[in-house]
Amino acid sequence: MGINGKGIDNGLVQDRRLFVDMRMELDYVPKEIEEKWHHYWENNNLFVSEVDFSKKPFTVVLPAPNITGNLHIGHAFNAVLQDVMCRYKRMKGYNVLWIPGTDHGGIATQNVIQKKLASLNKDKDLMGKENFINYMWEWKNQIVPVMRNQLKRLGVSCDWTKEYFTMDDIRTNAVQEAFIKLYKDKYIYKEDSIVNWCFK
Repeated sequence: MGINGKGIDNGLVQDRRLFVDMRMELDYVPKEIEEKWHHYWENNNLFVSEVDFSKKPFTVVLPAPNITGNLHIGHAFNAVLQDVMCRYKRMKGYNVLWIPGTDHGGIATQNVIQKKLASLNKDKDLMGKENFINYMWEWKNQIVPVMRNQLKRLGVSCDWTKEYFTMDDIRTNAVQEAFIKLYKDKYIYKEDSIVNWCFK
């Protein structure tokens, strides 16, 4: 019989205009659809998690990607798997908290920065320590929004109100406090040892 007398017969669309009548695009246009829905989710705080003792908690910390540049397919694959888990748990009634963030990347980021400086005919050693550190913070402030936007374009359902950076004040103080306590309680110790280091 079909809908409105137009033929959907055995699941096959006989009249493509039917979909136009229903105000549905014939082709999937990711840019229009994905951006629209992510804005809707974010503006309505659908992924913001607050303490709720009436629900079982489910928490995931996004493995923080290094701030060495754009995200790649490995990051996308990892984020999609976590997103599936988090959305499934929400549908099962859990109080889901998925925490996004980025990592300083240490030596890997320094290598990227030094290559960038070399392309500008600048030398890290001639800049001085303070100027070099300031340059790295500028890089961080430029690249983190790019990486954040890449994840948002994937549609991941992180709680962006709780985004972190591994060298922000909260994380830095927590690491210092933890290591000082471990040292005082004699779980760790100071000793001379060989350290692998990158000389690039």
